[in-house]
Amino acid sequence: PSDSIEKITMSSPELENPVQRAASEAGASQHSSKFVVVDFVTNEKTQKRIAIIRLARKPVNSLNTELIADLSRTVQTLEKDDTVTAFVLTSTIPGIFSAGLDLMEMHQVDKPKFFTFWTSLRRLFEILFLSPLVSVAAISGHSPAGGCLLALTCDYRIMLDGKYTIGLNEVAIGLVAPQWFIDPLVLTVGHRQAEKLLELGSLLSVSEALRIGLIDELAEREADLLPKALATAHKYSSVPAAARAQSKAALRQPVVESMRRHDDTQDVFQFMSTPAFQANLGQVLARLSAASAAKPKTGPTQAKL
Repeated sequence: PSDSIEKITMSSPELENPVQRAASEAGASQHSSKFVVVDFVTNEKTQKRIAIIRLARKPVNSLNTELIADLSRTVQTLEKDDTVTAFVLTSTIPGIFSAGLDLMEMHQVDKPKFFTFWTSLRRLFEILFLSPLVSVAAISGHSPAGGCLLALTCDYRIMLDGKYTIGLNEVAIGLVAPQWFIDPLVLTVGHRQAEKLLELGSLLSVSEALRIGLIDELAEREADLLPKALATAHKYSSVPAAARAQSKAALRQPVVESMRRHDDTQDVFQFMSTPAFQANLGQVLARLSAASAAKPKTGPTQAKL
């Protein structure tokens, strides 16, 4: 880019705690919420800003109704801000991007509660997938299932190198990934690769994900991840915004239109209400509880959907 990343400065020091940094900046605090922390970098030449959205729901950024609502509101608010051209989606939790959907939202499922959850998840996907803003996923750790979906909604994906995994592994707990999970994966890695990954419920290493194009780039060090993401966001932002956004919409709109035509909420609810699924989910939750008790630190065993 003609204006280098060195000229894009943090609104306050990068080494500060992100929660403290967001709270200290008036422009950021109005965007932050219980489970989402927002701060900004500013291009000194143009005075345009890139938002850094950090998921902050401990222990593993599992997506419940409240986190989904916080993230949806955050992106919609940023889209209304003329000074914001892009956002980087990342995490405050070391070693975890997002563990995916909160399994408790599907356990012993209550119909009104589940309908609220699933409808809000569908809406979040639509907001992220069609956002006119540039979006870059800075994948800072494990990213299974719904975490992988979050990454797939972004325009570009950079993942921290290490013993982390990413993929749509829903079949591991007896689920079929919804069509609107599948379609972005097919667009990203191609039909045959997607078919193999989905049928096996594969979780890929960082190098494997890079090889098949599930991620676009890796960061060898944690210190490199955010600068790389910001540089990419700046590069995309240098393209005429309307033309870039319309090109993105042309490629992605068919996926969303298909999702709108086929509301799967009732079908998913009926499937998740079956005794067989609930029994399997109960076993998964019991294993996760036992693993958590044996190893209190956050780990990939907590990330299932």
